[in-house]
Amino acid sequence: MPGEAGEITGFQAQAEELKDRLRANAFFVGLSQKSQNKLINGHSAYHLPLEEIAARAGVELKVFRWLYRLFSSQVHGLPLAFYRMGEQNRGQGVYSETEESYTKLCIAFAISLFAHASDEMKVLFPSANDGRFQILSSTLAWQSVRG
Repeated sequence: MPGEAGEITGFQAQAEELKDRLRANAFFVGLSQKSQNKLINGHSAYHLPLEEIAARAGVELKVFRWLYRLFSSQVHGLPLAFYRMGEQNRGQGVYSETEESYTKLCIAFAISLFAHASDEMKVLFPSANDGRFQILSSTLAWQSVRG
């Protein structure tokens, strides 16, 4: 394809620039060499286990594990998943109460994570807290999901 080699070269240059920026980051430098290598080489997208990230975001461990299993089963196609699609009119591109419930759950959970992240950003960067971003507290958002 025309220009493909140029695009690859551009992506490689951009990757090196991003790696250099990461290597200059004080937090990144504070990680163990093993963790730095794992992250810089793309072997992991997270410097902490997902369970710990969830706990820091205010998500109970049992809730995280349940949601992770539910969301994973929706993303990763397994033979039995196709067998059961006909039940509850799922996966057919038409309205289904089950699909709507899953969508509501995903949106509510995402809102709770965004709210918690917003709260954390306000703590980390107080100068950026000028009132432009008003999100419910993470506690209220997640309680509305579960309640």
